[in-house]
Amino acid sequence: MTTFRLEQVVIAGPGILLLAQVLIMQQHRIKHPCRWANPVFLGLFVAGASYAAICYIIKLSPVIMADSPQLNYLCMAVIVVLFPMLALLLWKDPGRVSQSRFRGDRRHSNQSDGITENRDDDLLTKSGDGSLIGGSDADVRHGCHGSGEVATIADVASGRLPQECFCGFCEIIMPERTKHCRICDCCIHDMDHHCLFLMKCIARDNHRLFVLLIVTMVIAMIAFLCAVYRYVTLVYAGRNFLEKVVAAVLTDSVVSIIAVGNVLTLMWCFGLLRFQCGMIAIGRTTVQNLQLLRQRRSLRYMSLRDQIVNVANFIVGVKRHCEEPCCDILSGVYKEADRKETV
Repeated sequence: MTTFRLEQVVIAGPGILLLAQVLIMQQHRIKHPCRWANPVFLGLFVAGASYAAICYIIKLSPVIMADSPQLNYLCMAVIVVLFPMLALLLWKDPGRVSQSRFRGDRRHSNQSDGITENRDDDLLTKSGDGSLIGGSDADVRHGCHGSGEVATIADVASGRLPQECFCGFCEIIMPERTKHCRICDCCIHDMDHHCLFLMKCIARDNHRLFVLLIVTMVIAMIAFLCAVYRYVTLVYAGRNFLEKVVAAVLTDSVVSIIAVGNVLTLMWCFGLLRFQCGMIAIGRTTVQNLQLLRQRRSLRYMSLRDQIVNVANFIVGVKRHCEEPCCDILSGVYKEADRKETV
């Protein structure tokens, strides 16, 4: 029996290495003239999470249920929460901008020069869900009222708006903090990044849910690894640690492979969560951070209190308390990077 299991592991080894090589070679788009978004990473993510959940329910839970009921309840609760959260994130609109801004009617005062002037460059726009966004109140979802006049290319031609505010792909006047995603083929407000594992952008309306999904995944993987440890301890009792590991690899190869995958994914999720919290604390997005790194801009010191308030406001869905001053970037800066992309 042990020899048969060992042969299975030897046969499966080259297959796993081949699969890893295929995944490393994958890109954002499929290698086809249509250039559609690549669904391989989404399929891998959903299949891996589903396989781990099924393995726990069928293989691990019956063994550890009596010995560790609290751990069993935690794993079941995480499974119940994780998949609906993933479905909601896949369904939720990230913050698509489908129409040009509206001209605002605010009066801007220049106190230092003693001059009061009217400006039309503080503009509002409608996102995919119909809410008004843009201008200096770009994070406000509802209750913003502009003059009702839609900004046009004439505003760009007259110099009232920067030339880069016009999106040639969507043919709209983009608000501030907006980037055109060439994979989703639409303008996204307050875009953080395009996620390969979800096949959609992470932006204003789903960024918080994305971070919560990462936290849930971290809890789920830690709970799964604890369940694997209890399973191996109970099934292979009476052996030392090395003998338990060898016996688990030879006789429970499926559990061992999923556990190794969880360890690798857990390290990656920890790094991603740390990076996301760092960007949220200083009021940045990933896109803004990359652009500022290219420009080699210096950073202003932000107090720990402001960073904590930023994170707290992000959790409860409130506008940023304070942000790094060079983060107030117009959509034109994003367009500069788009011109260099190769489709």
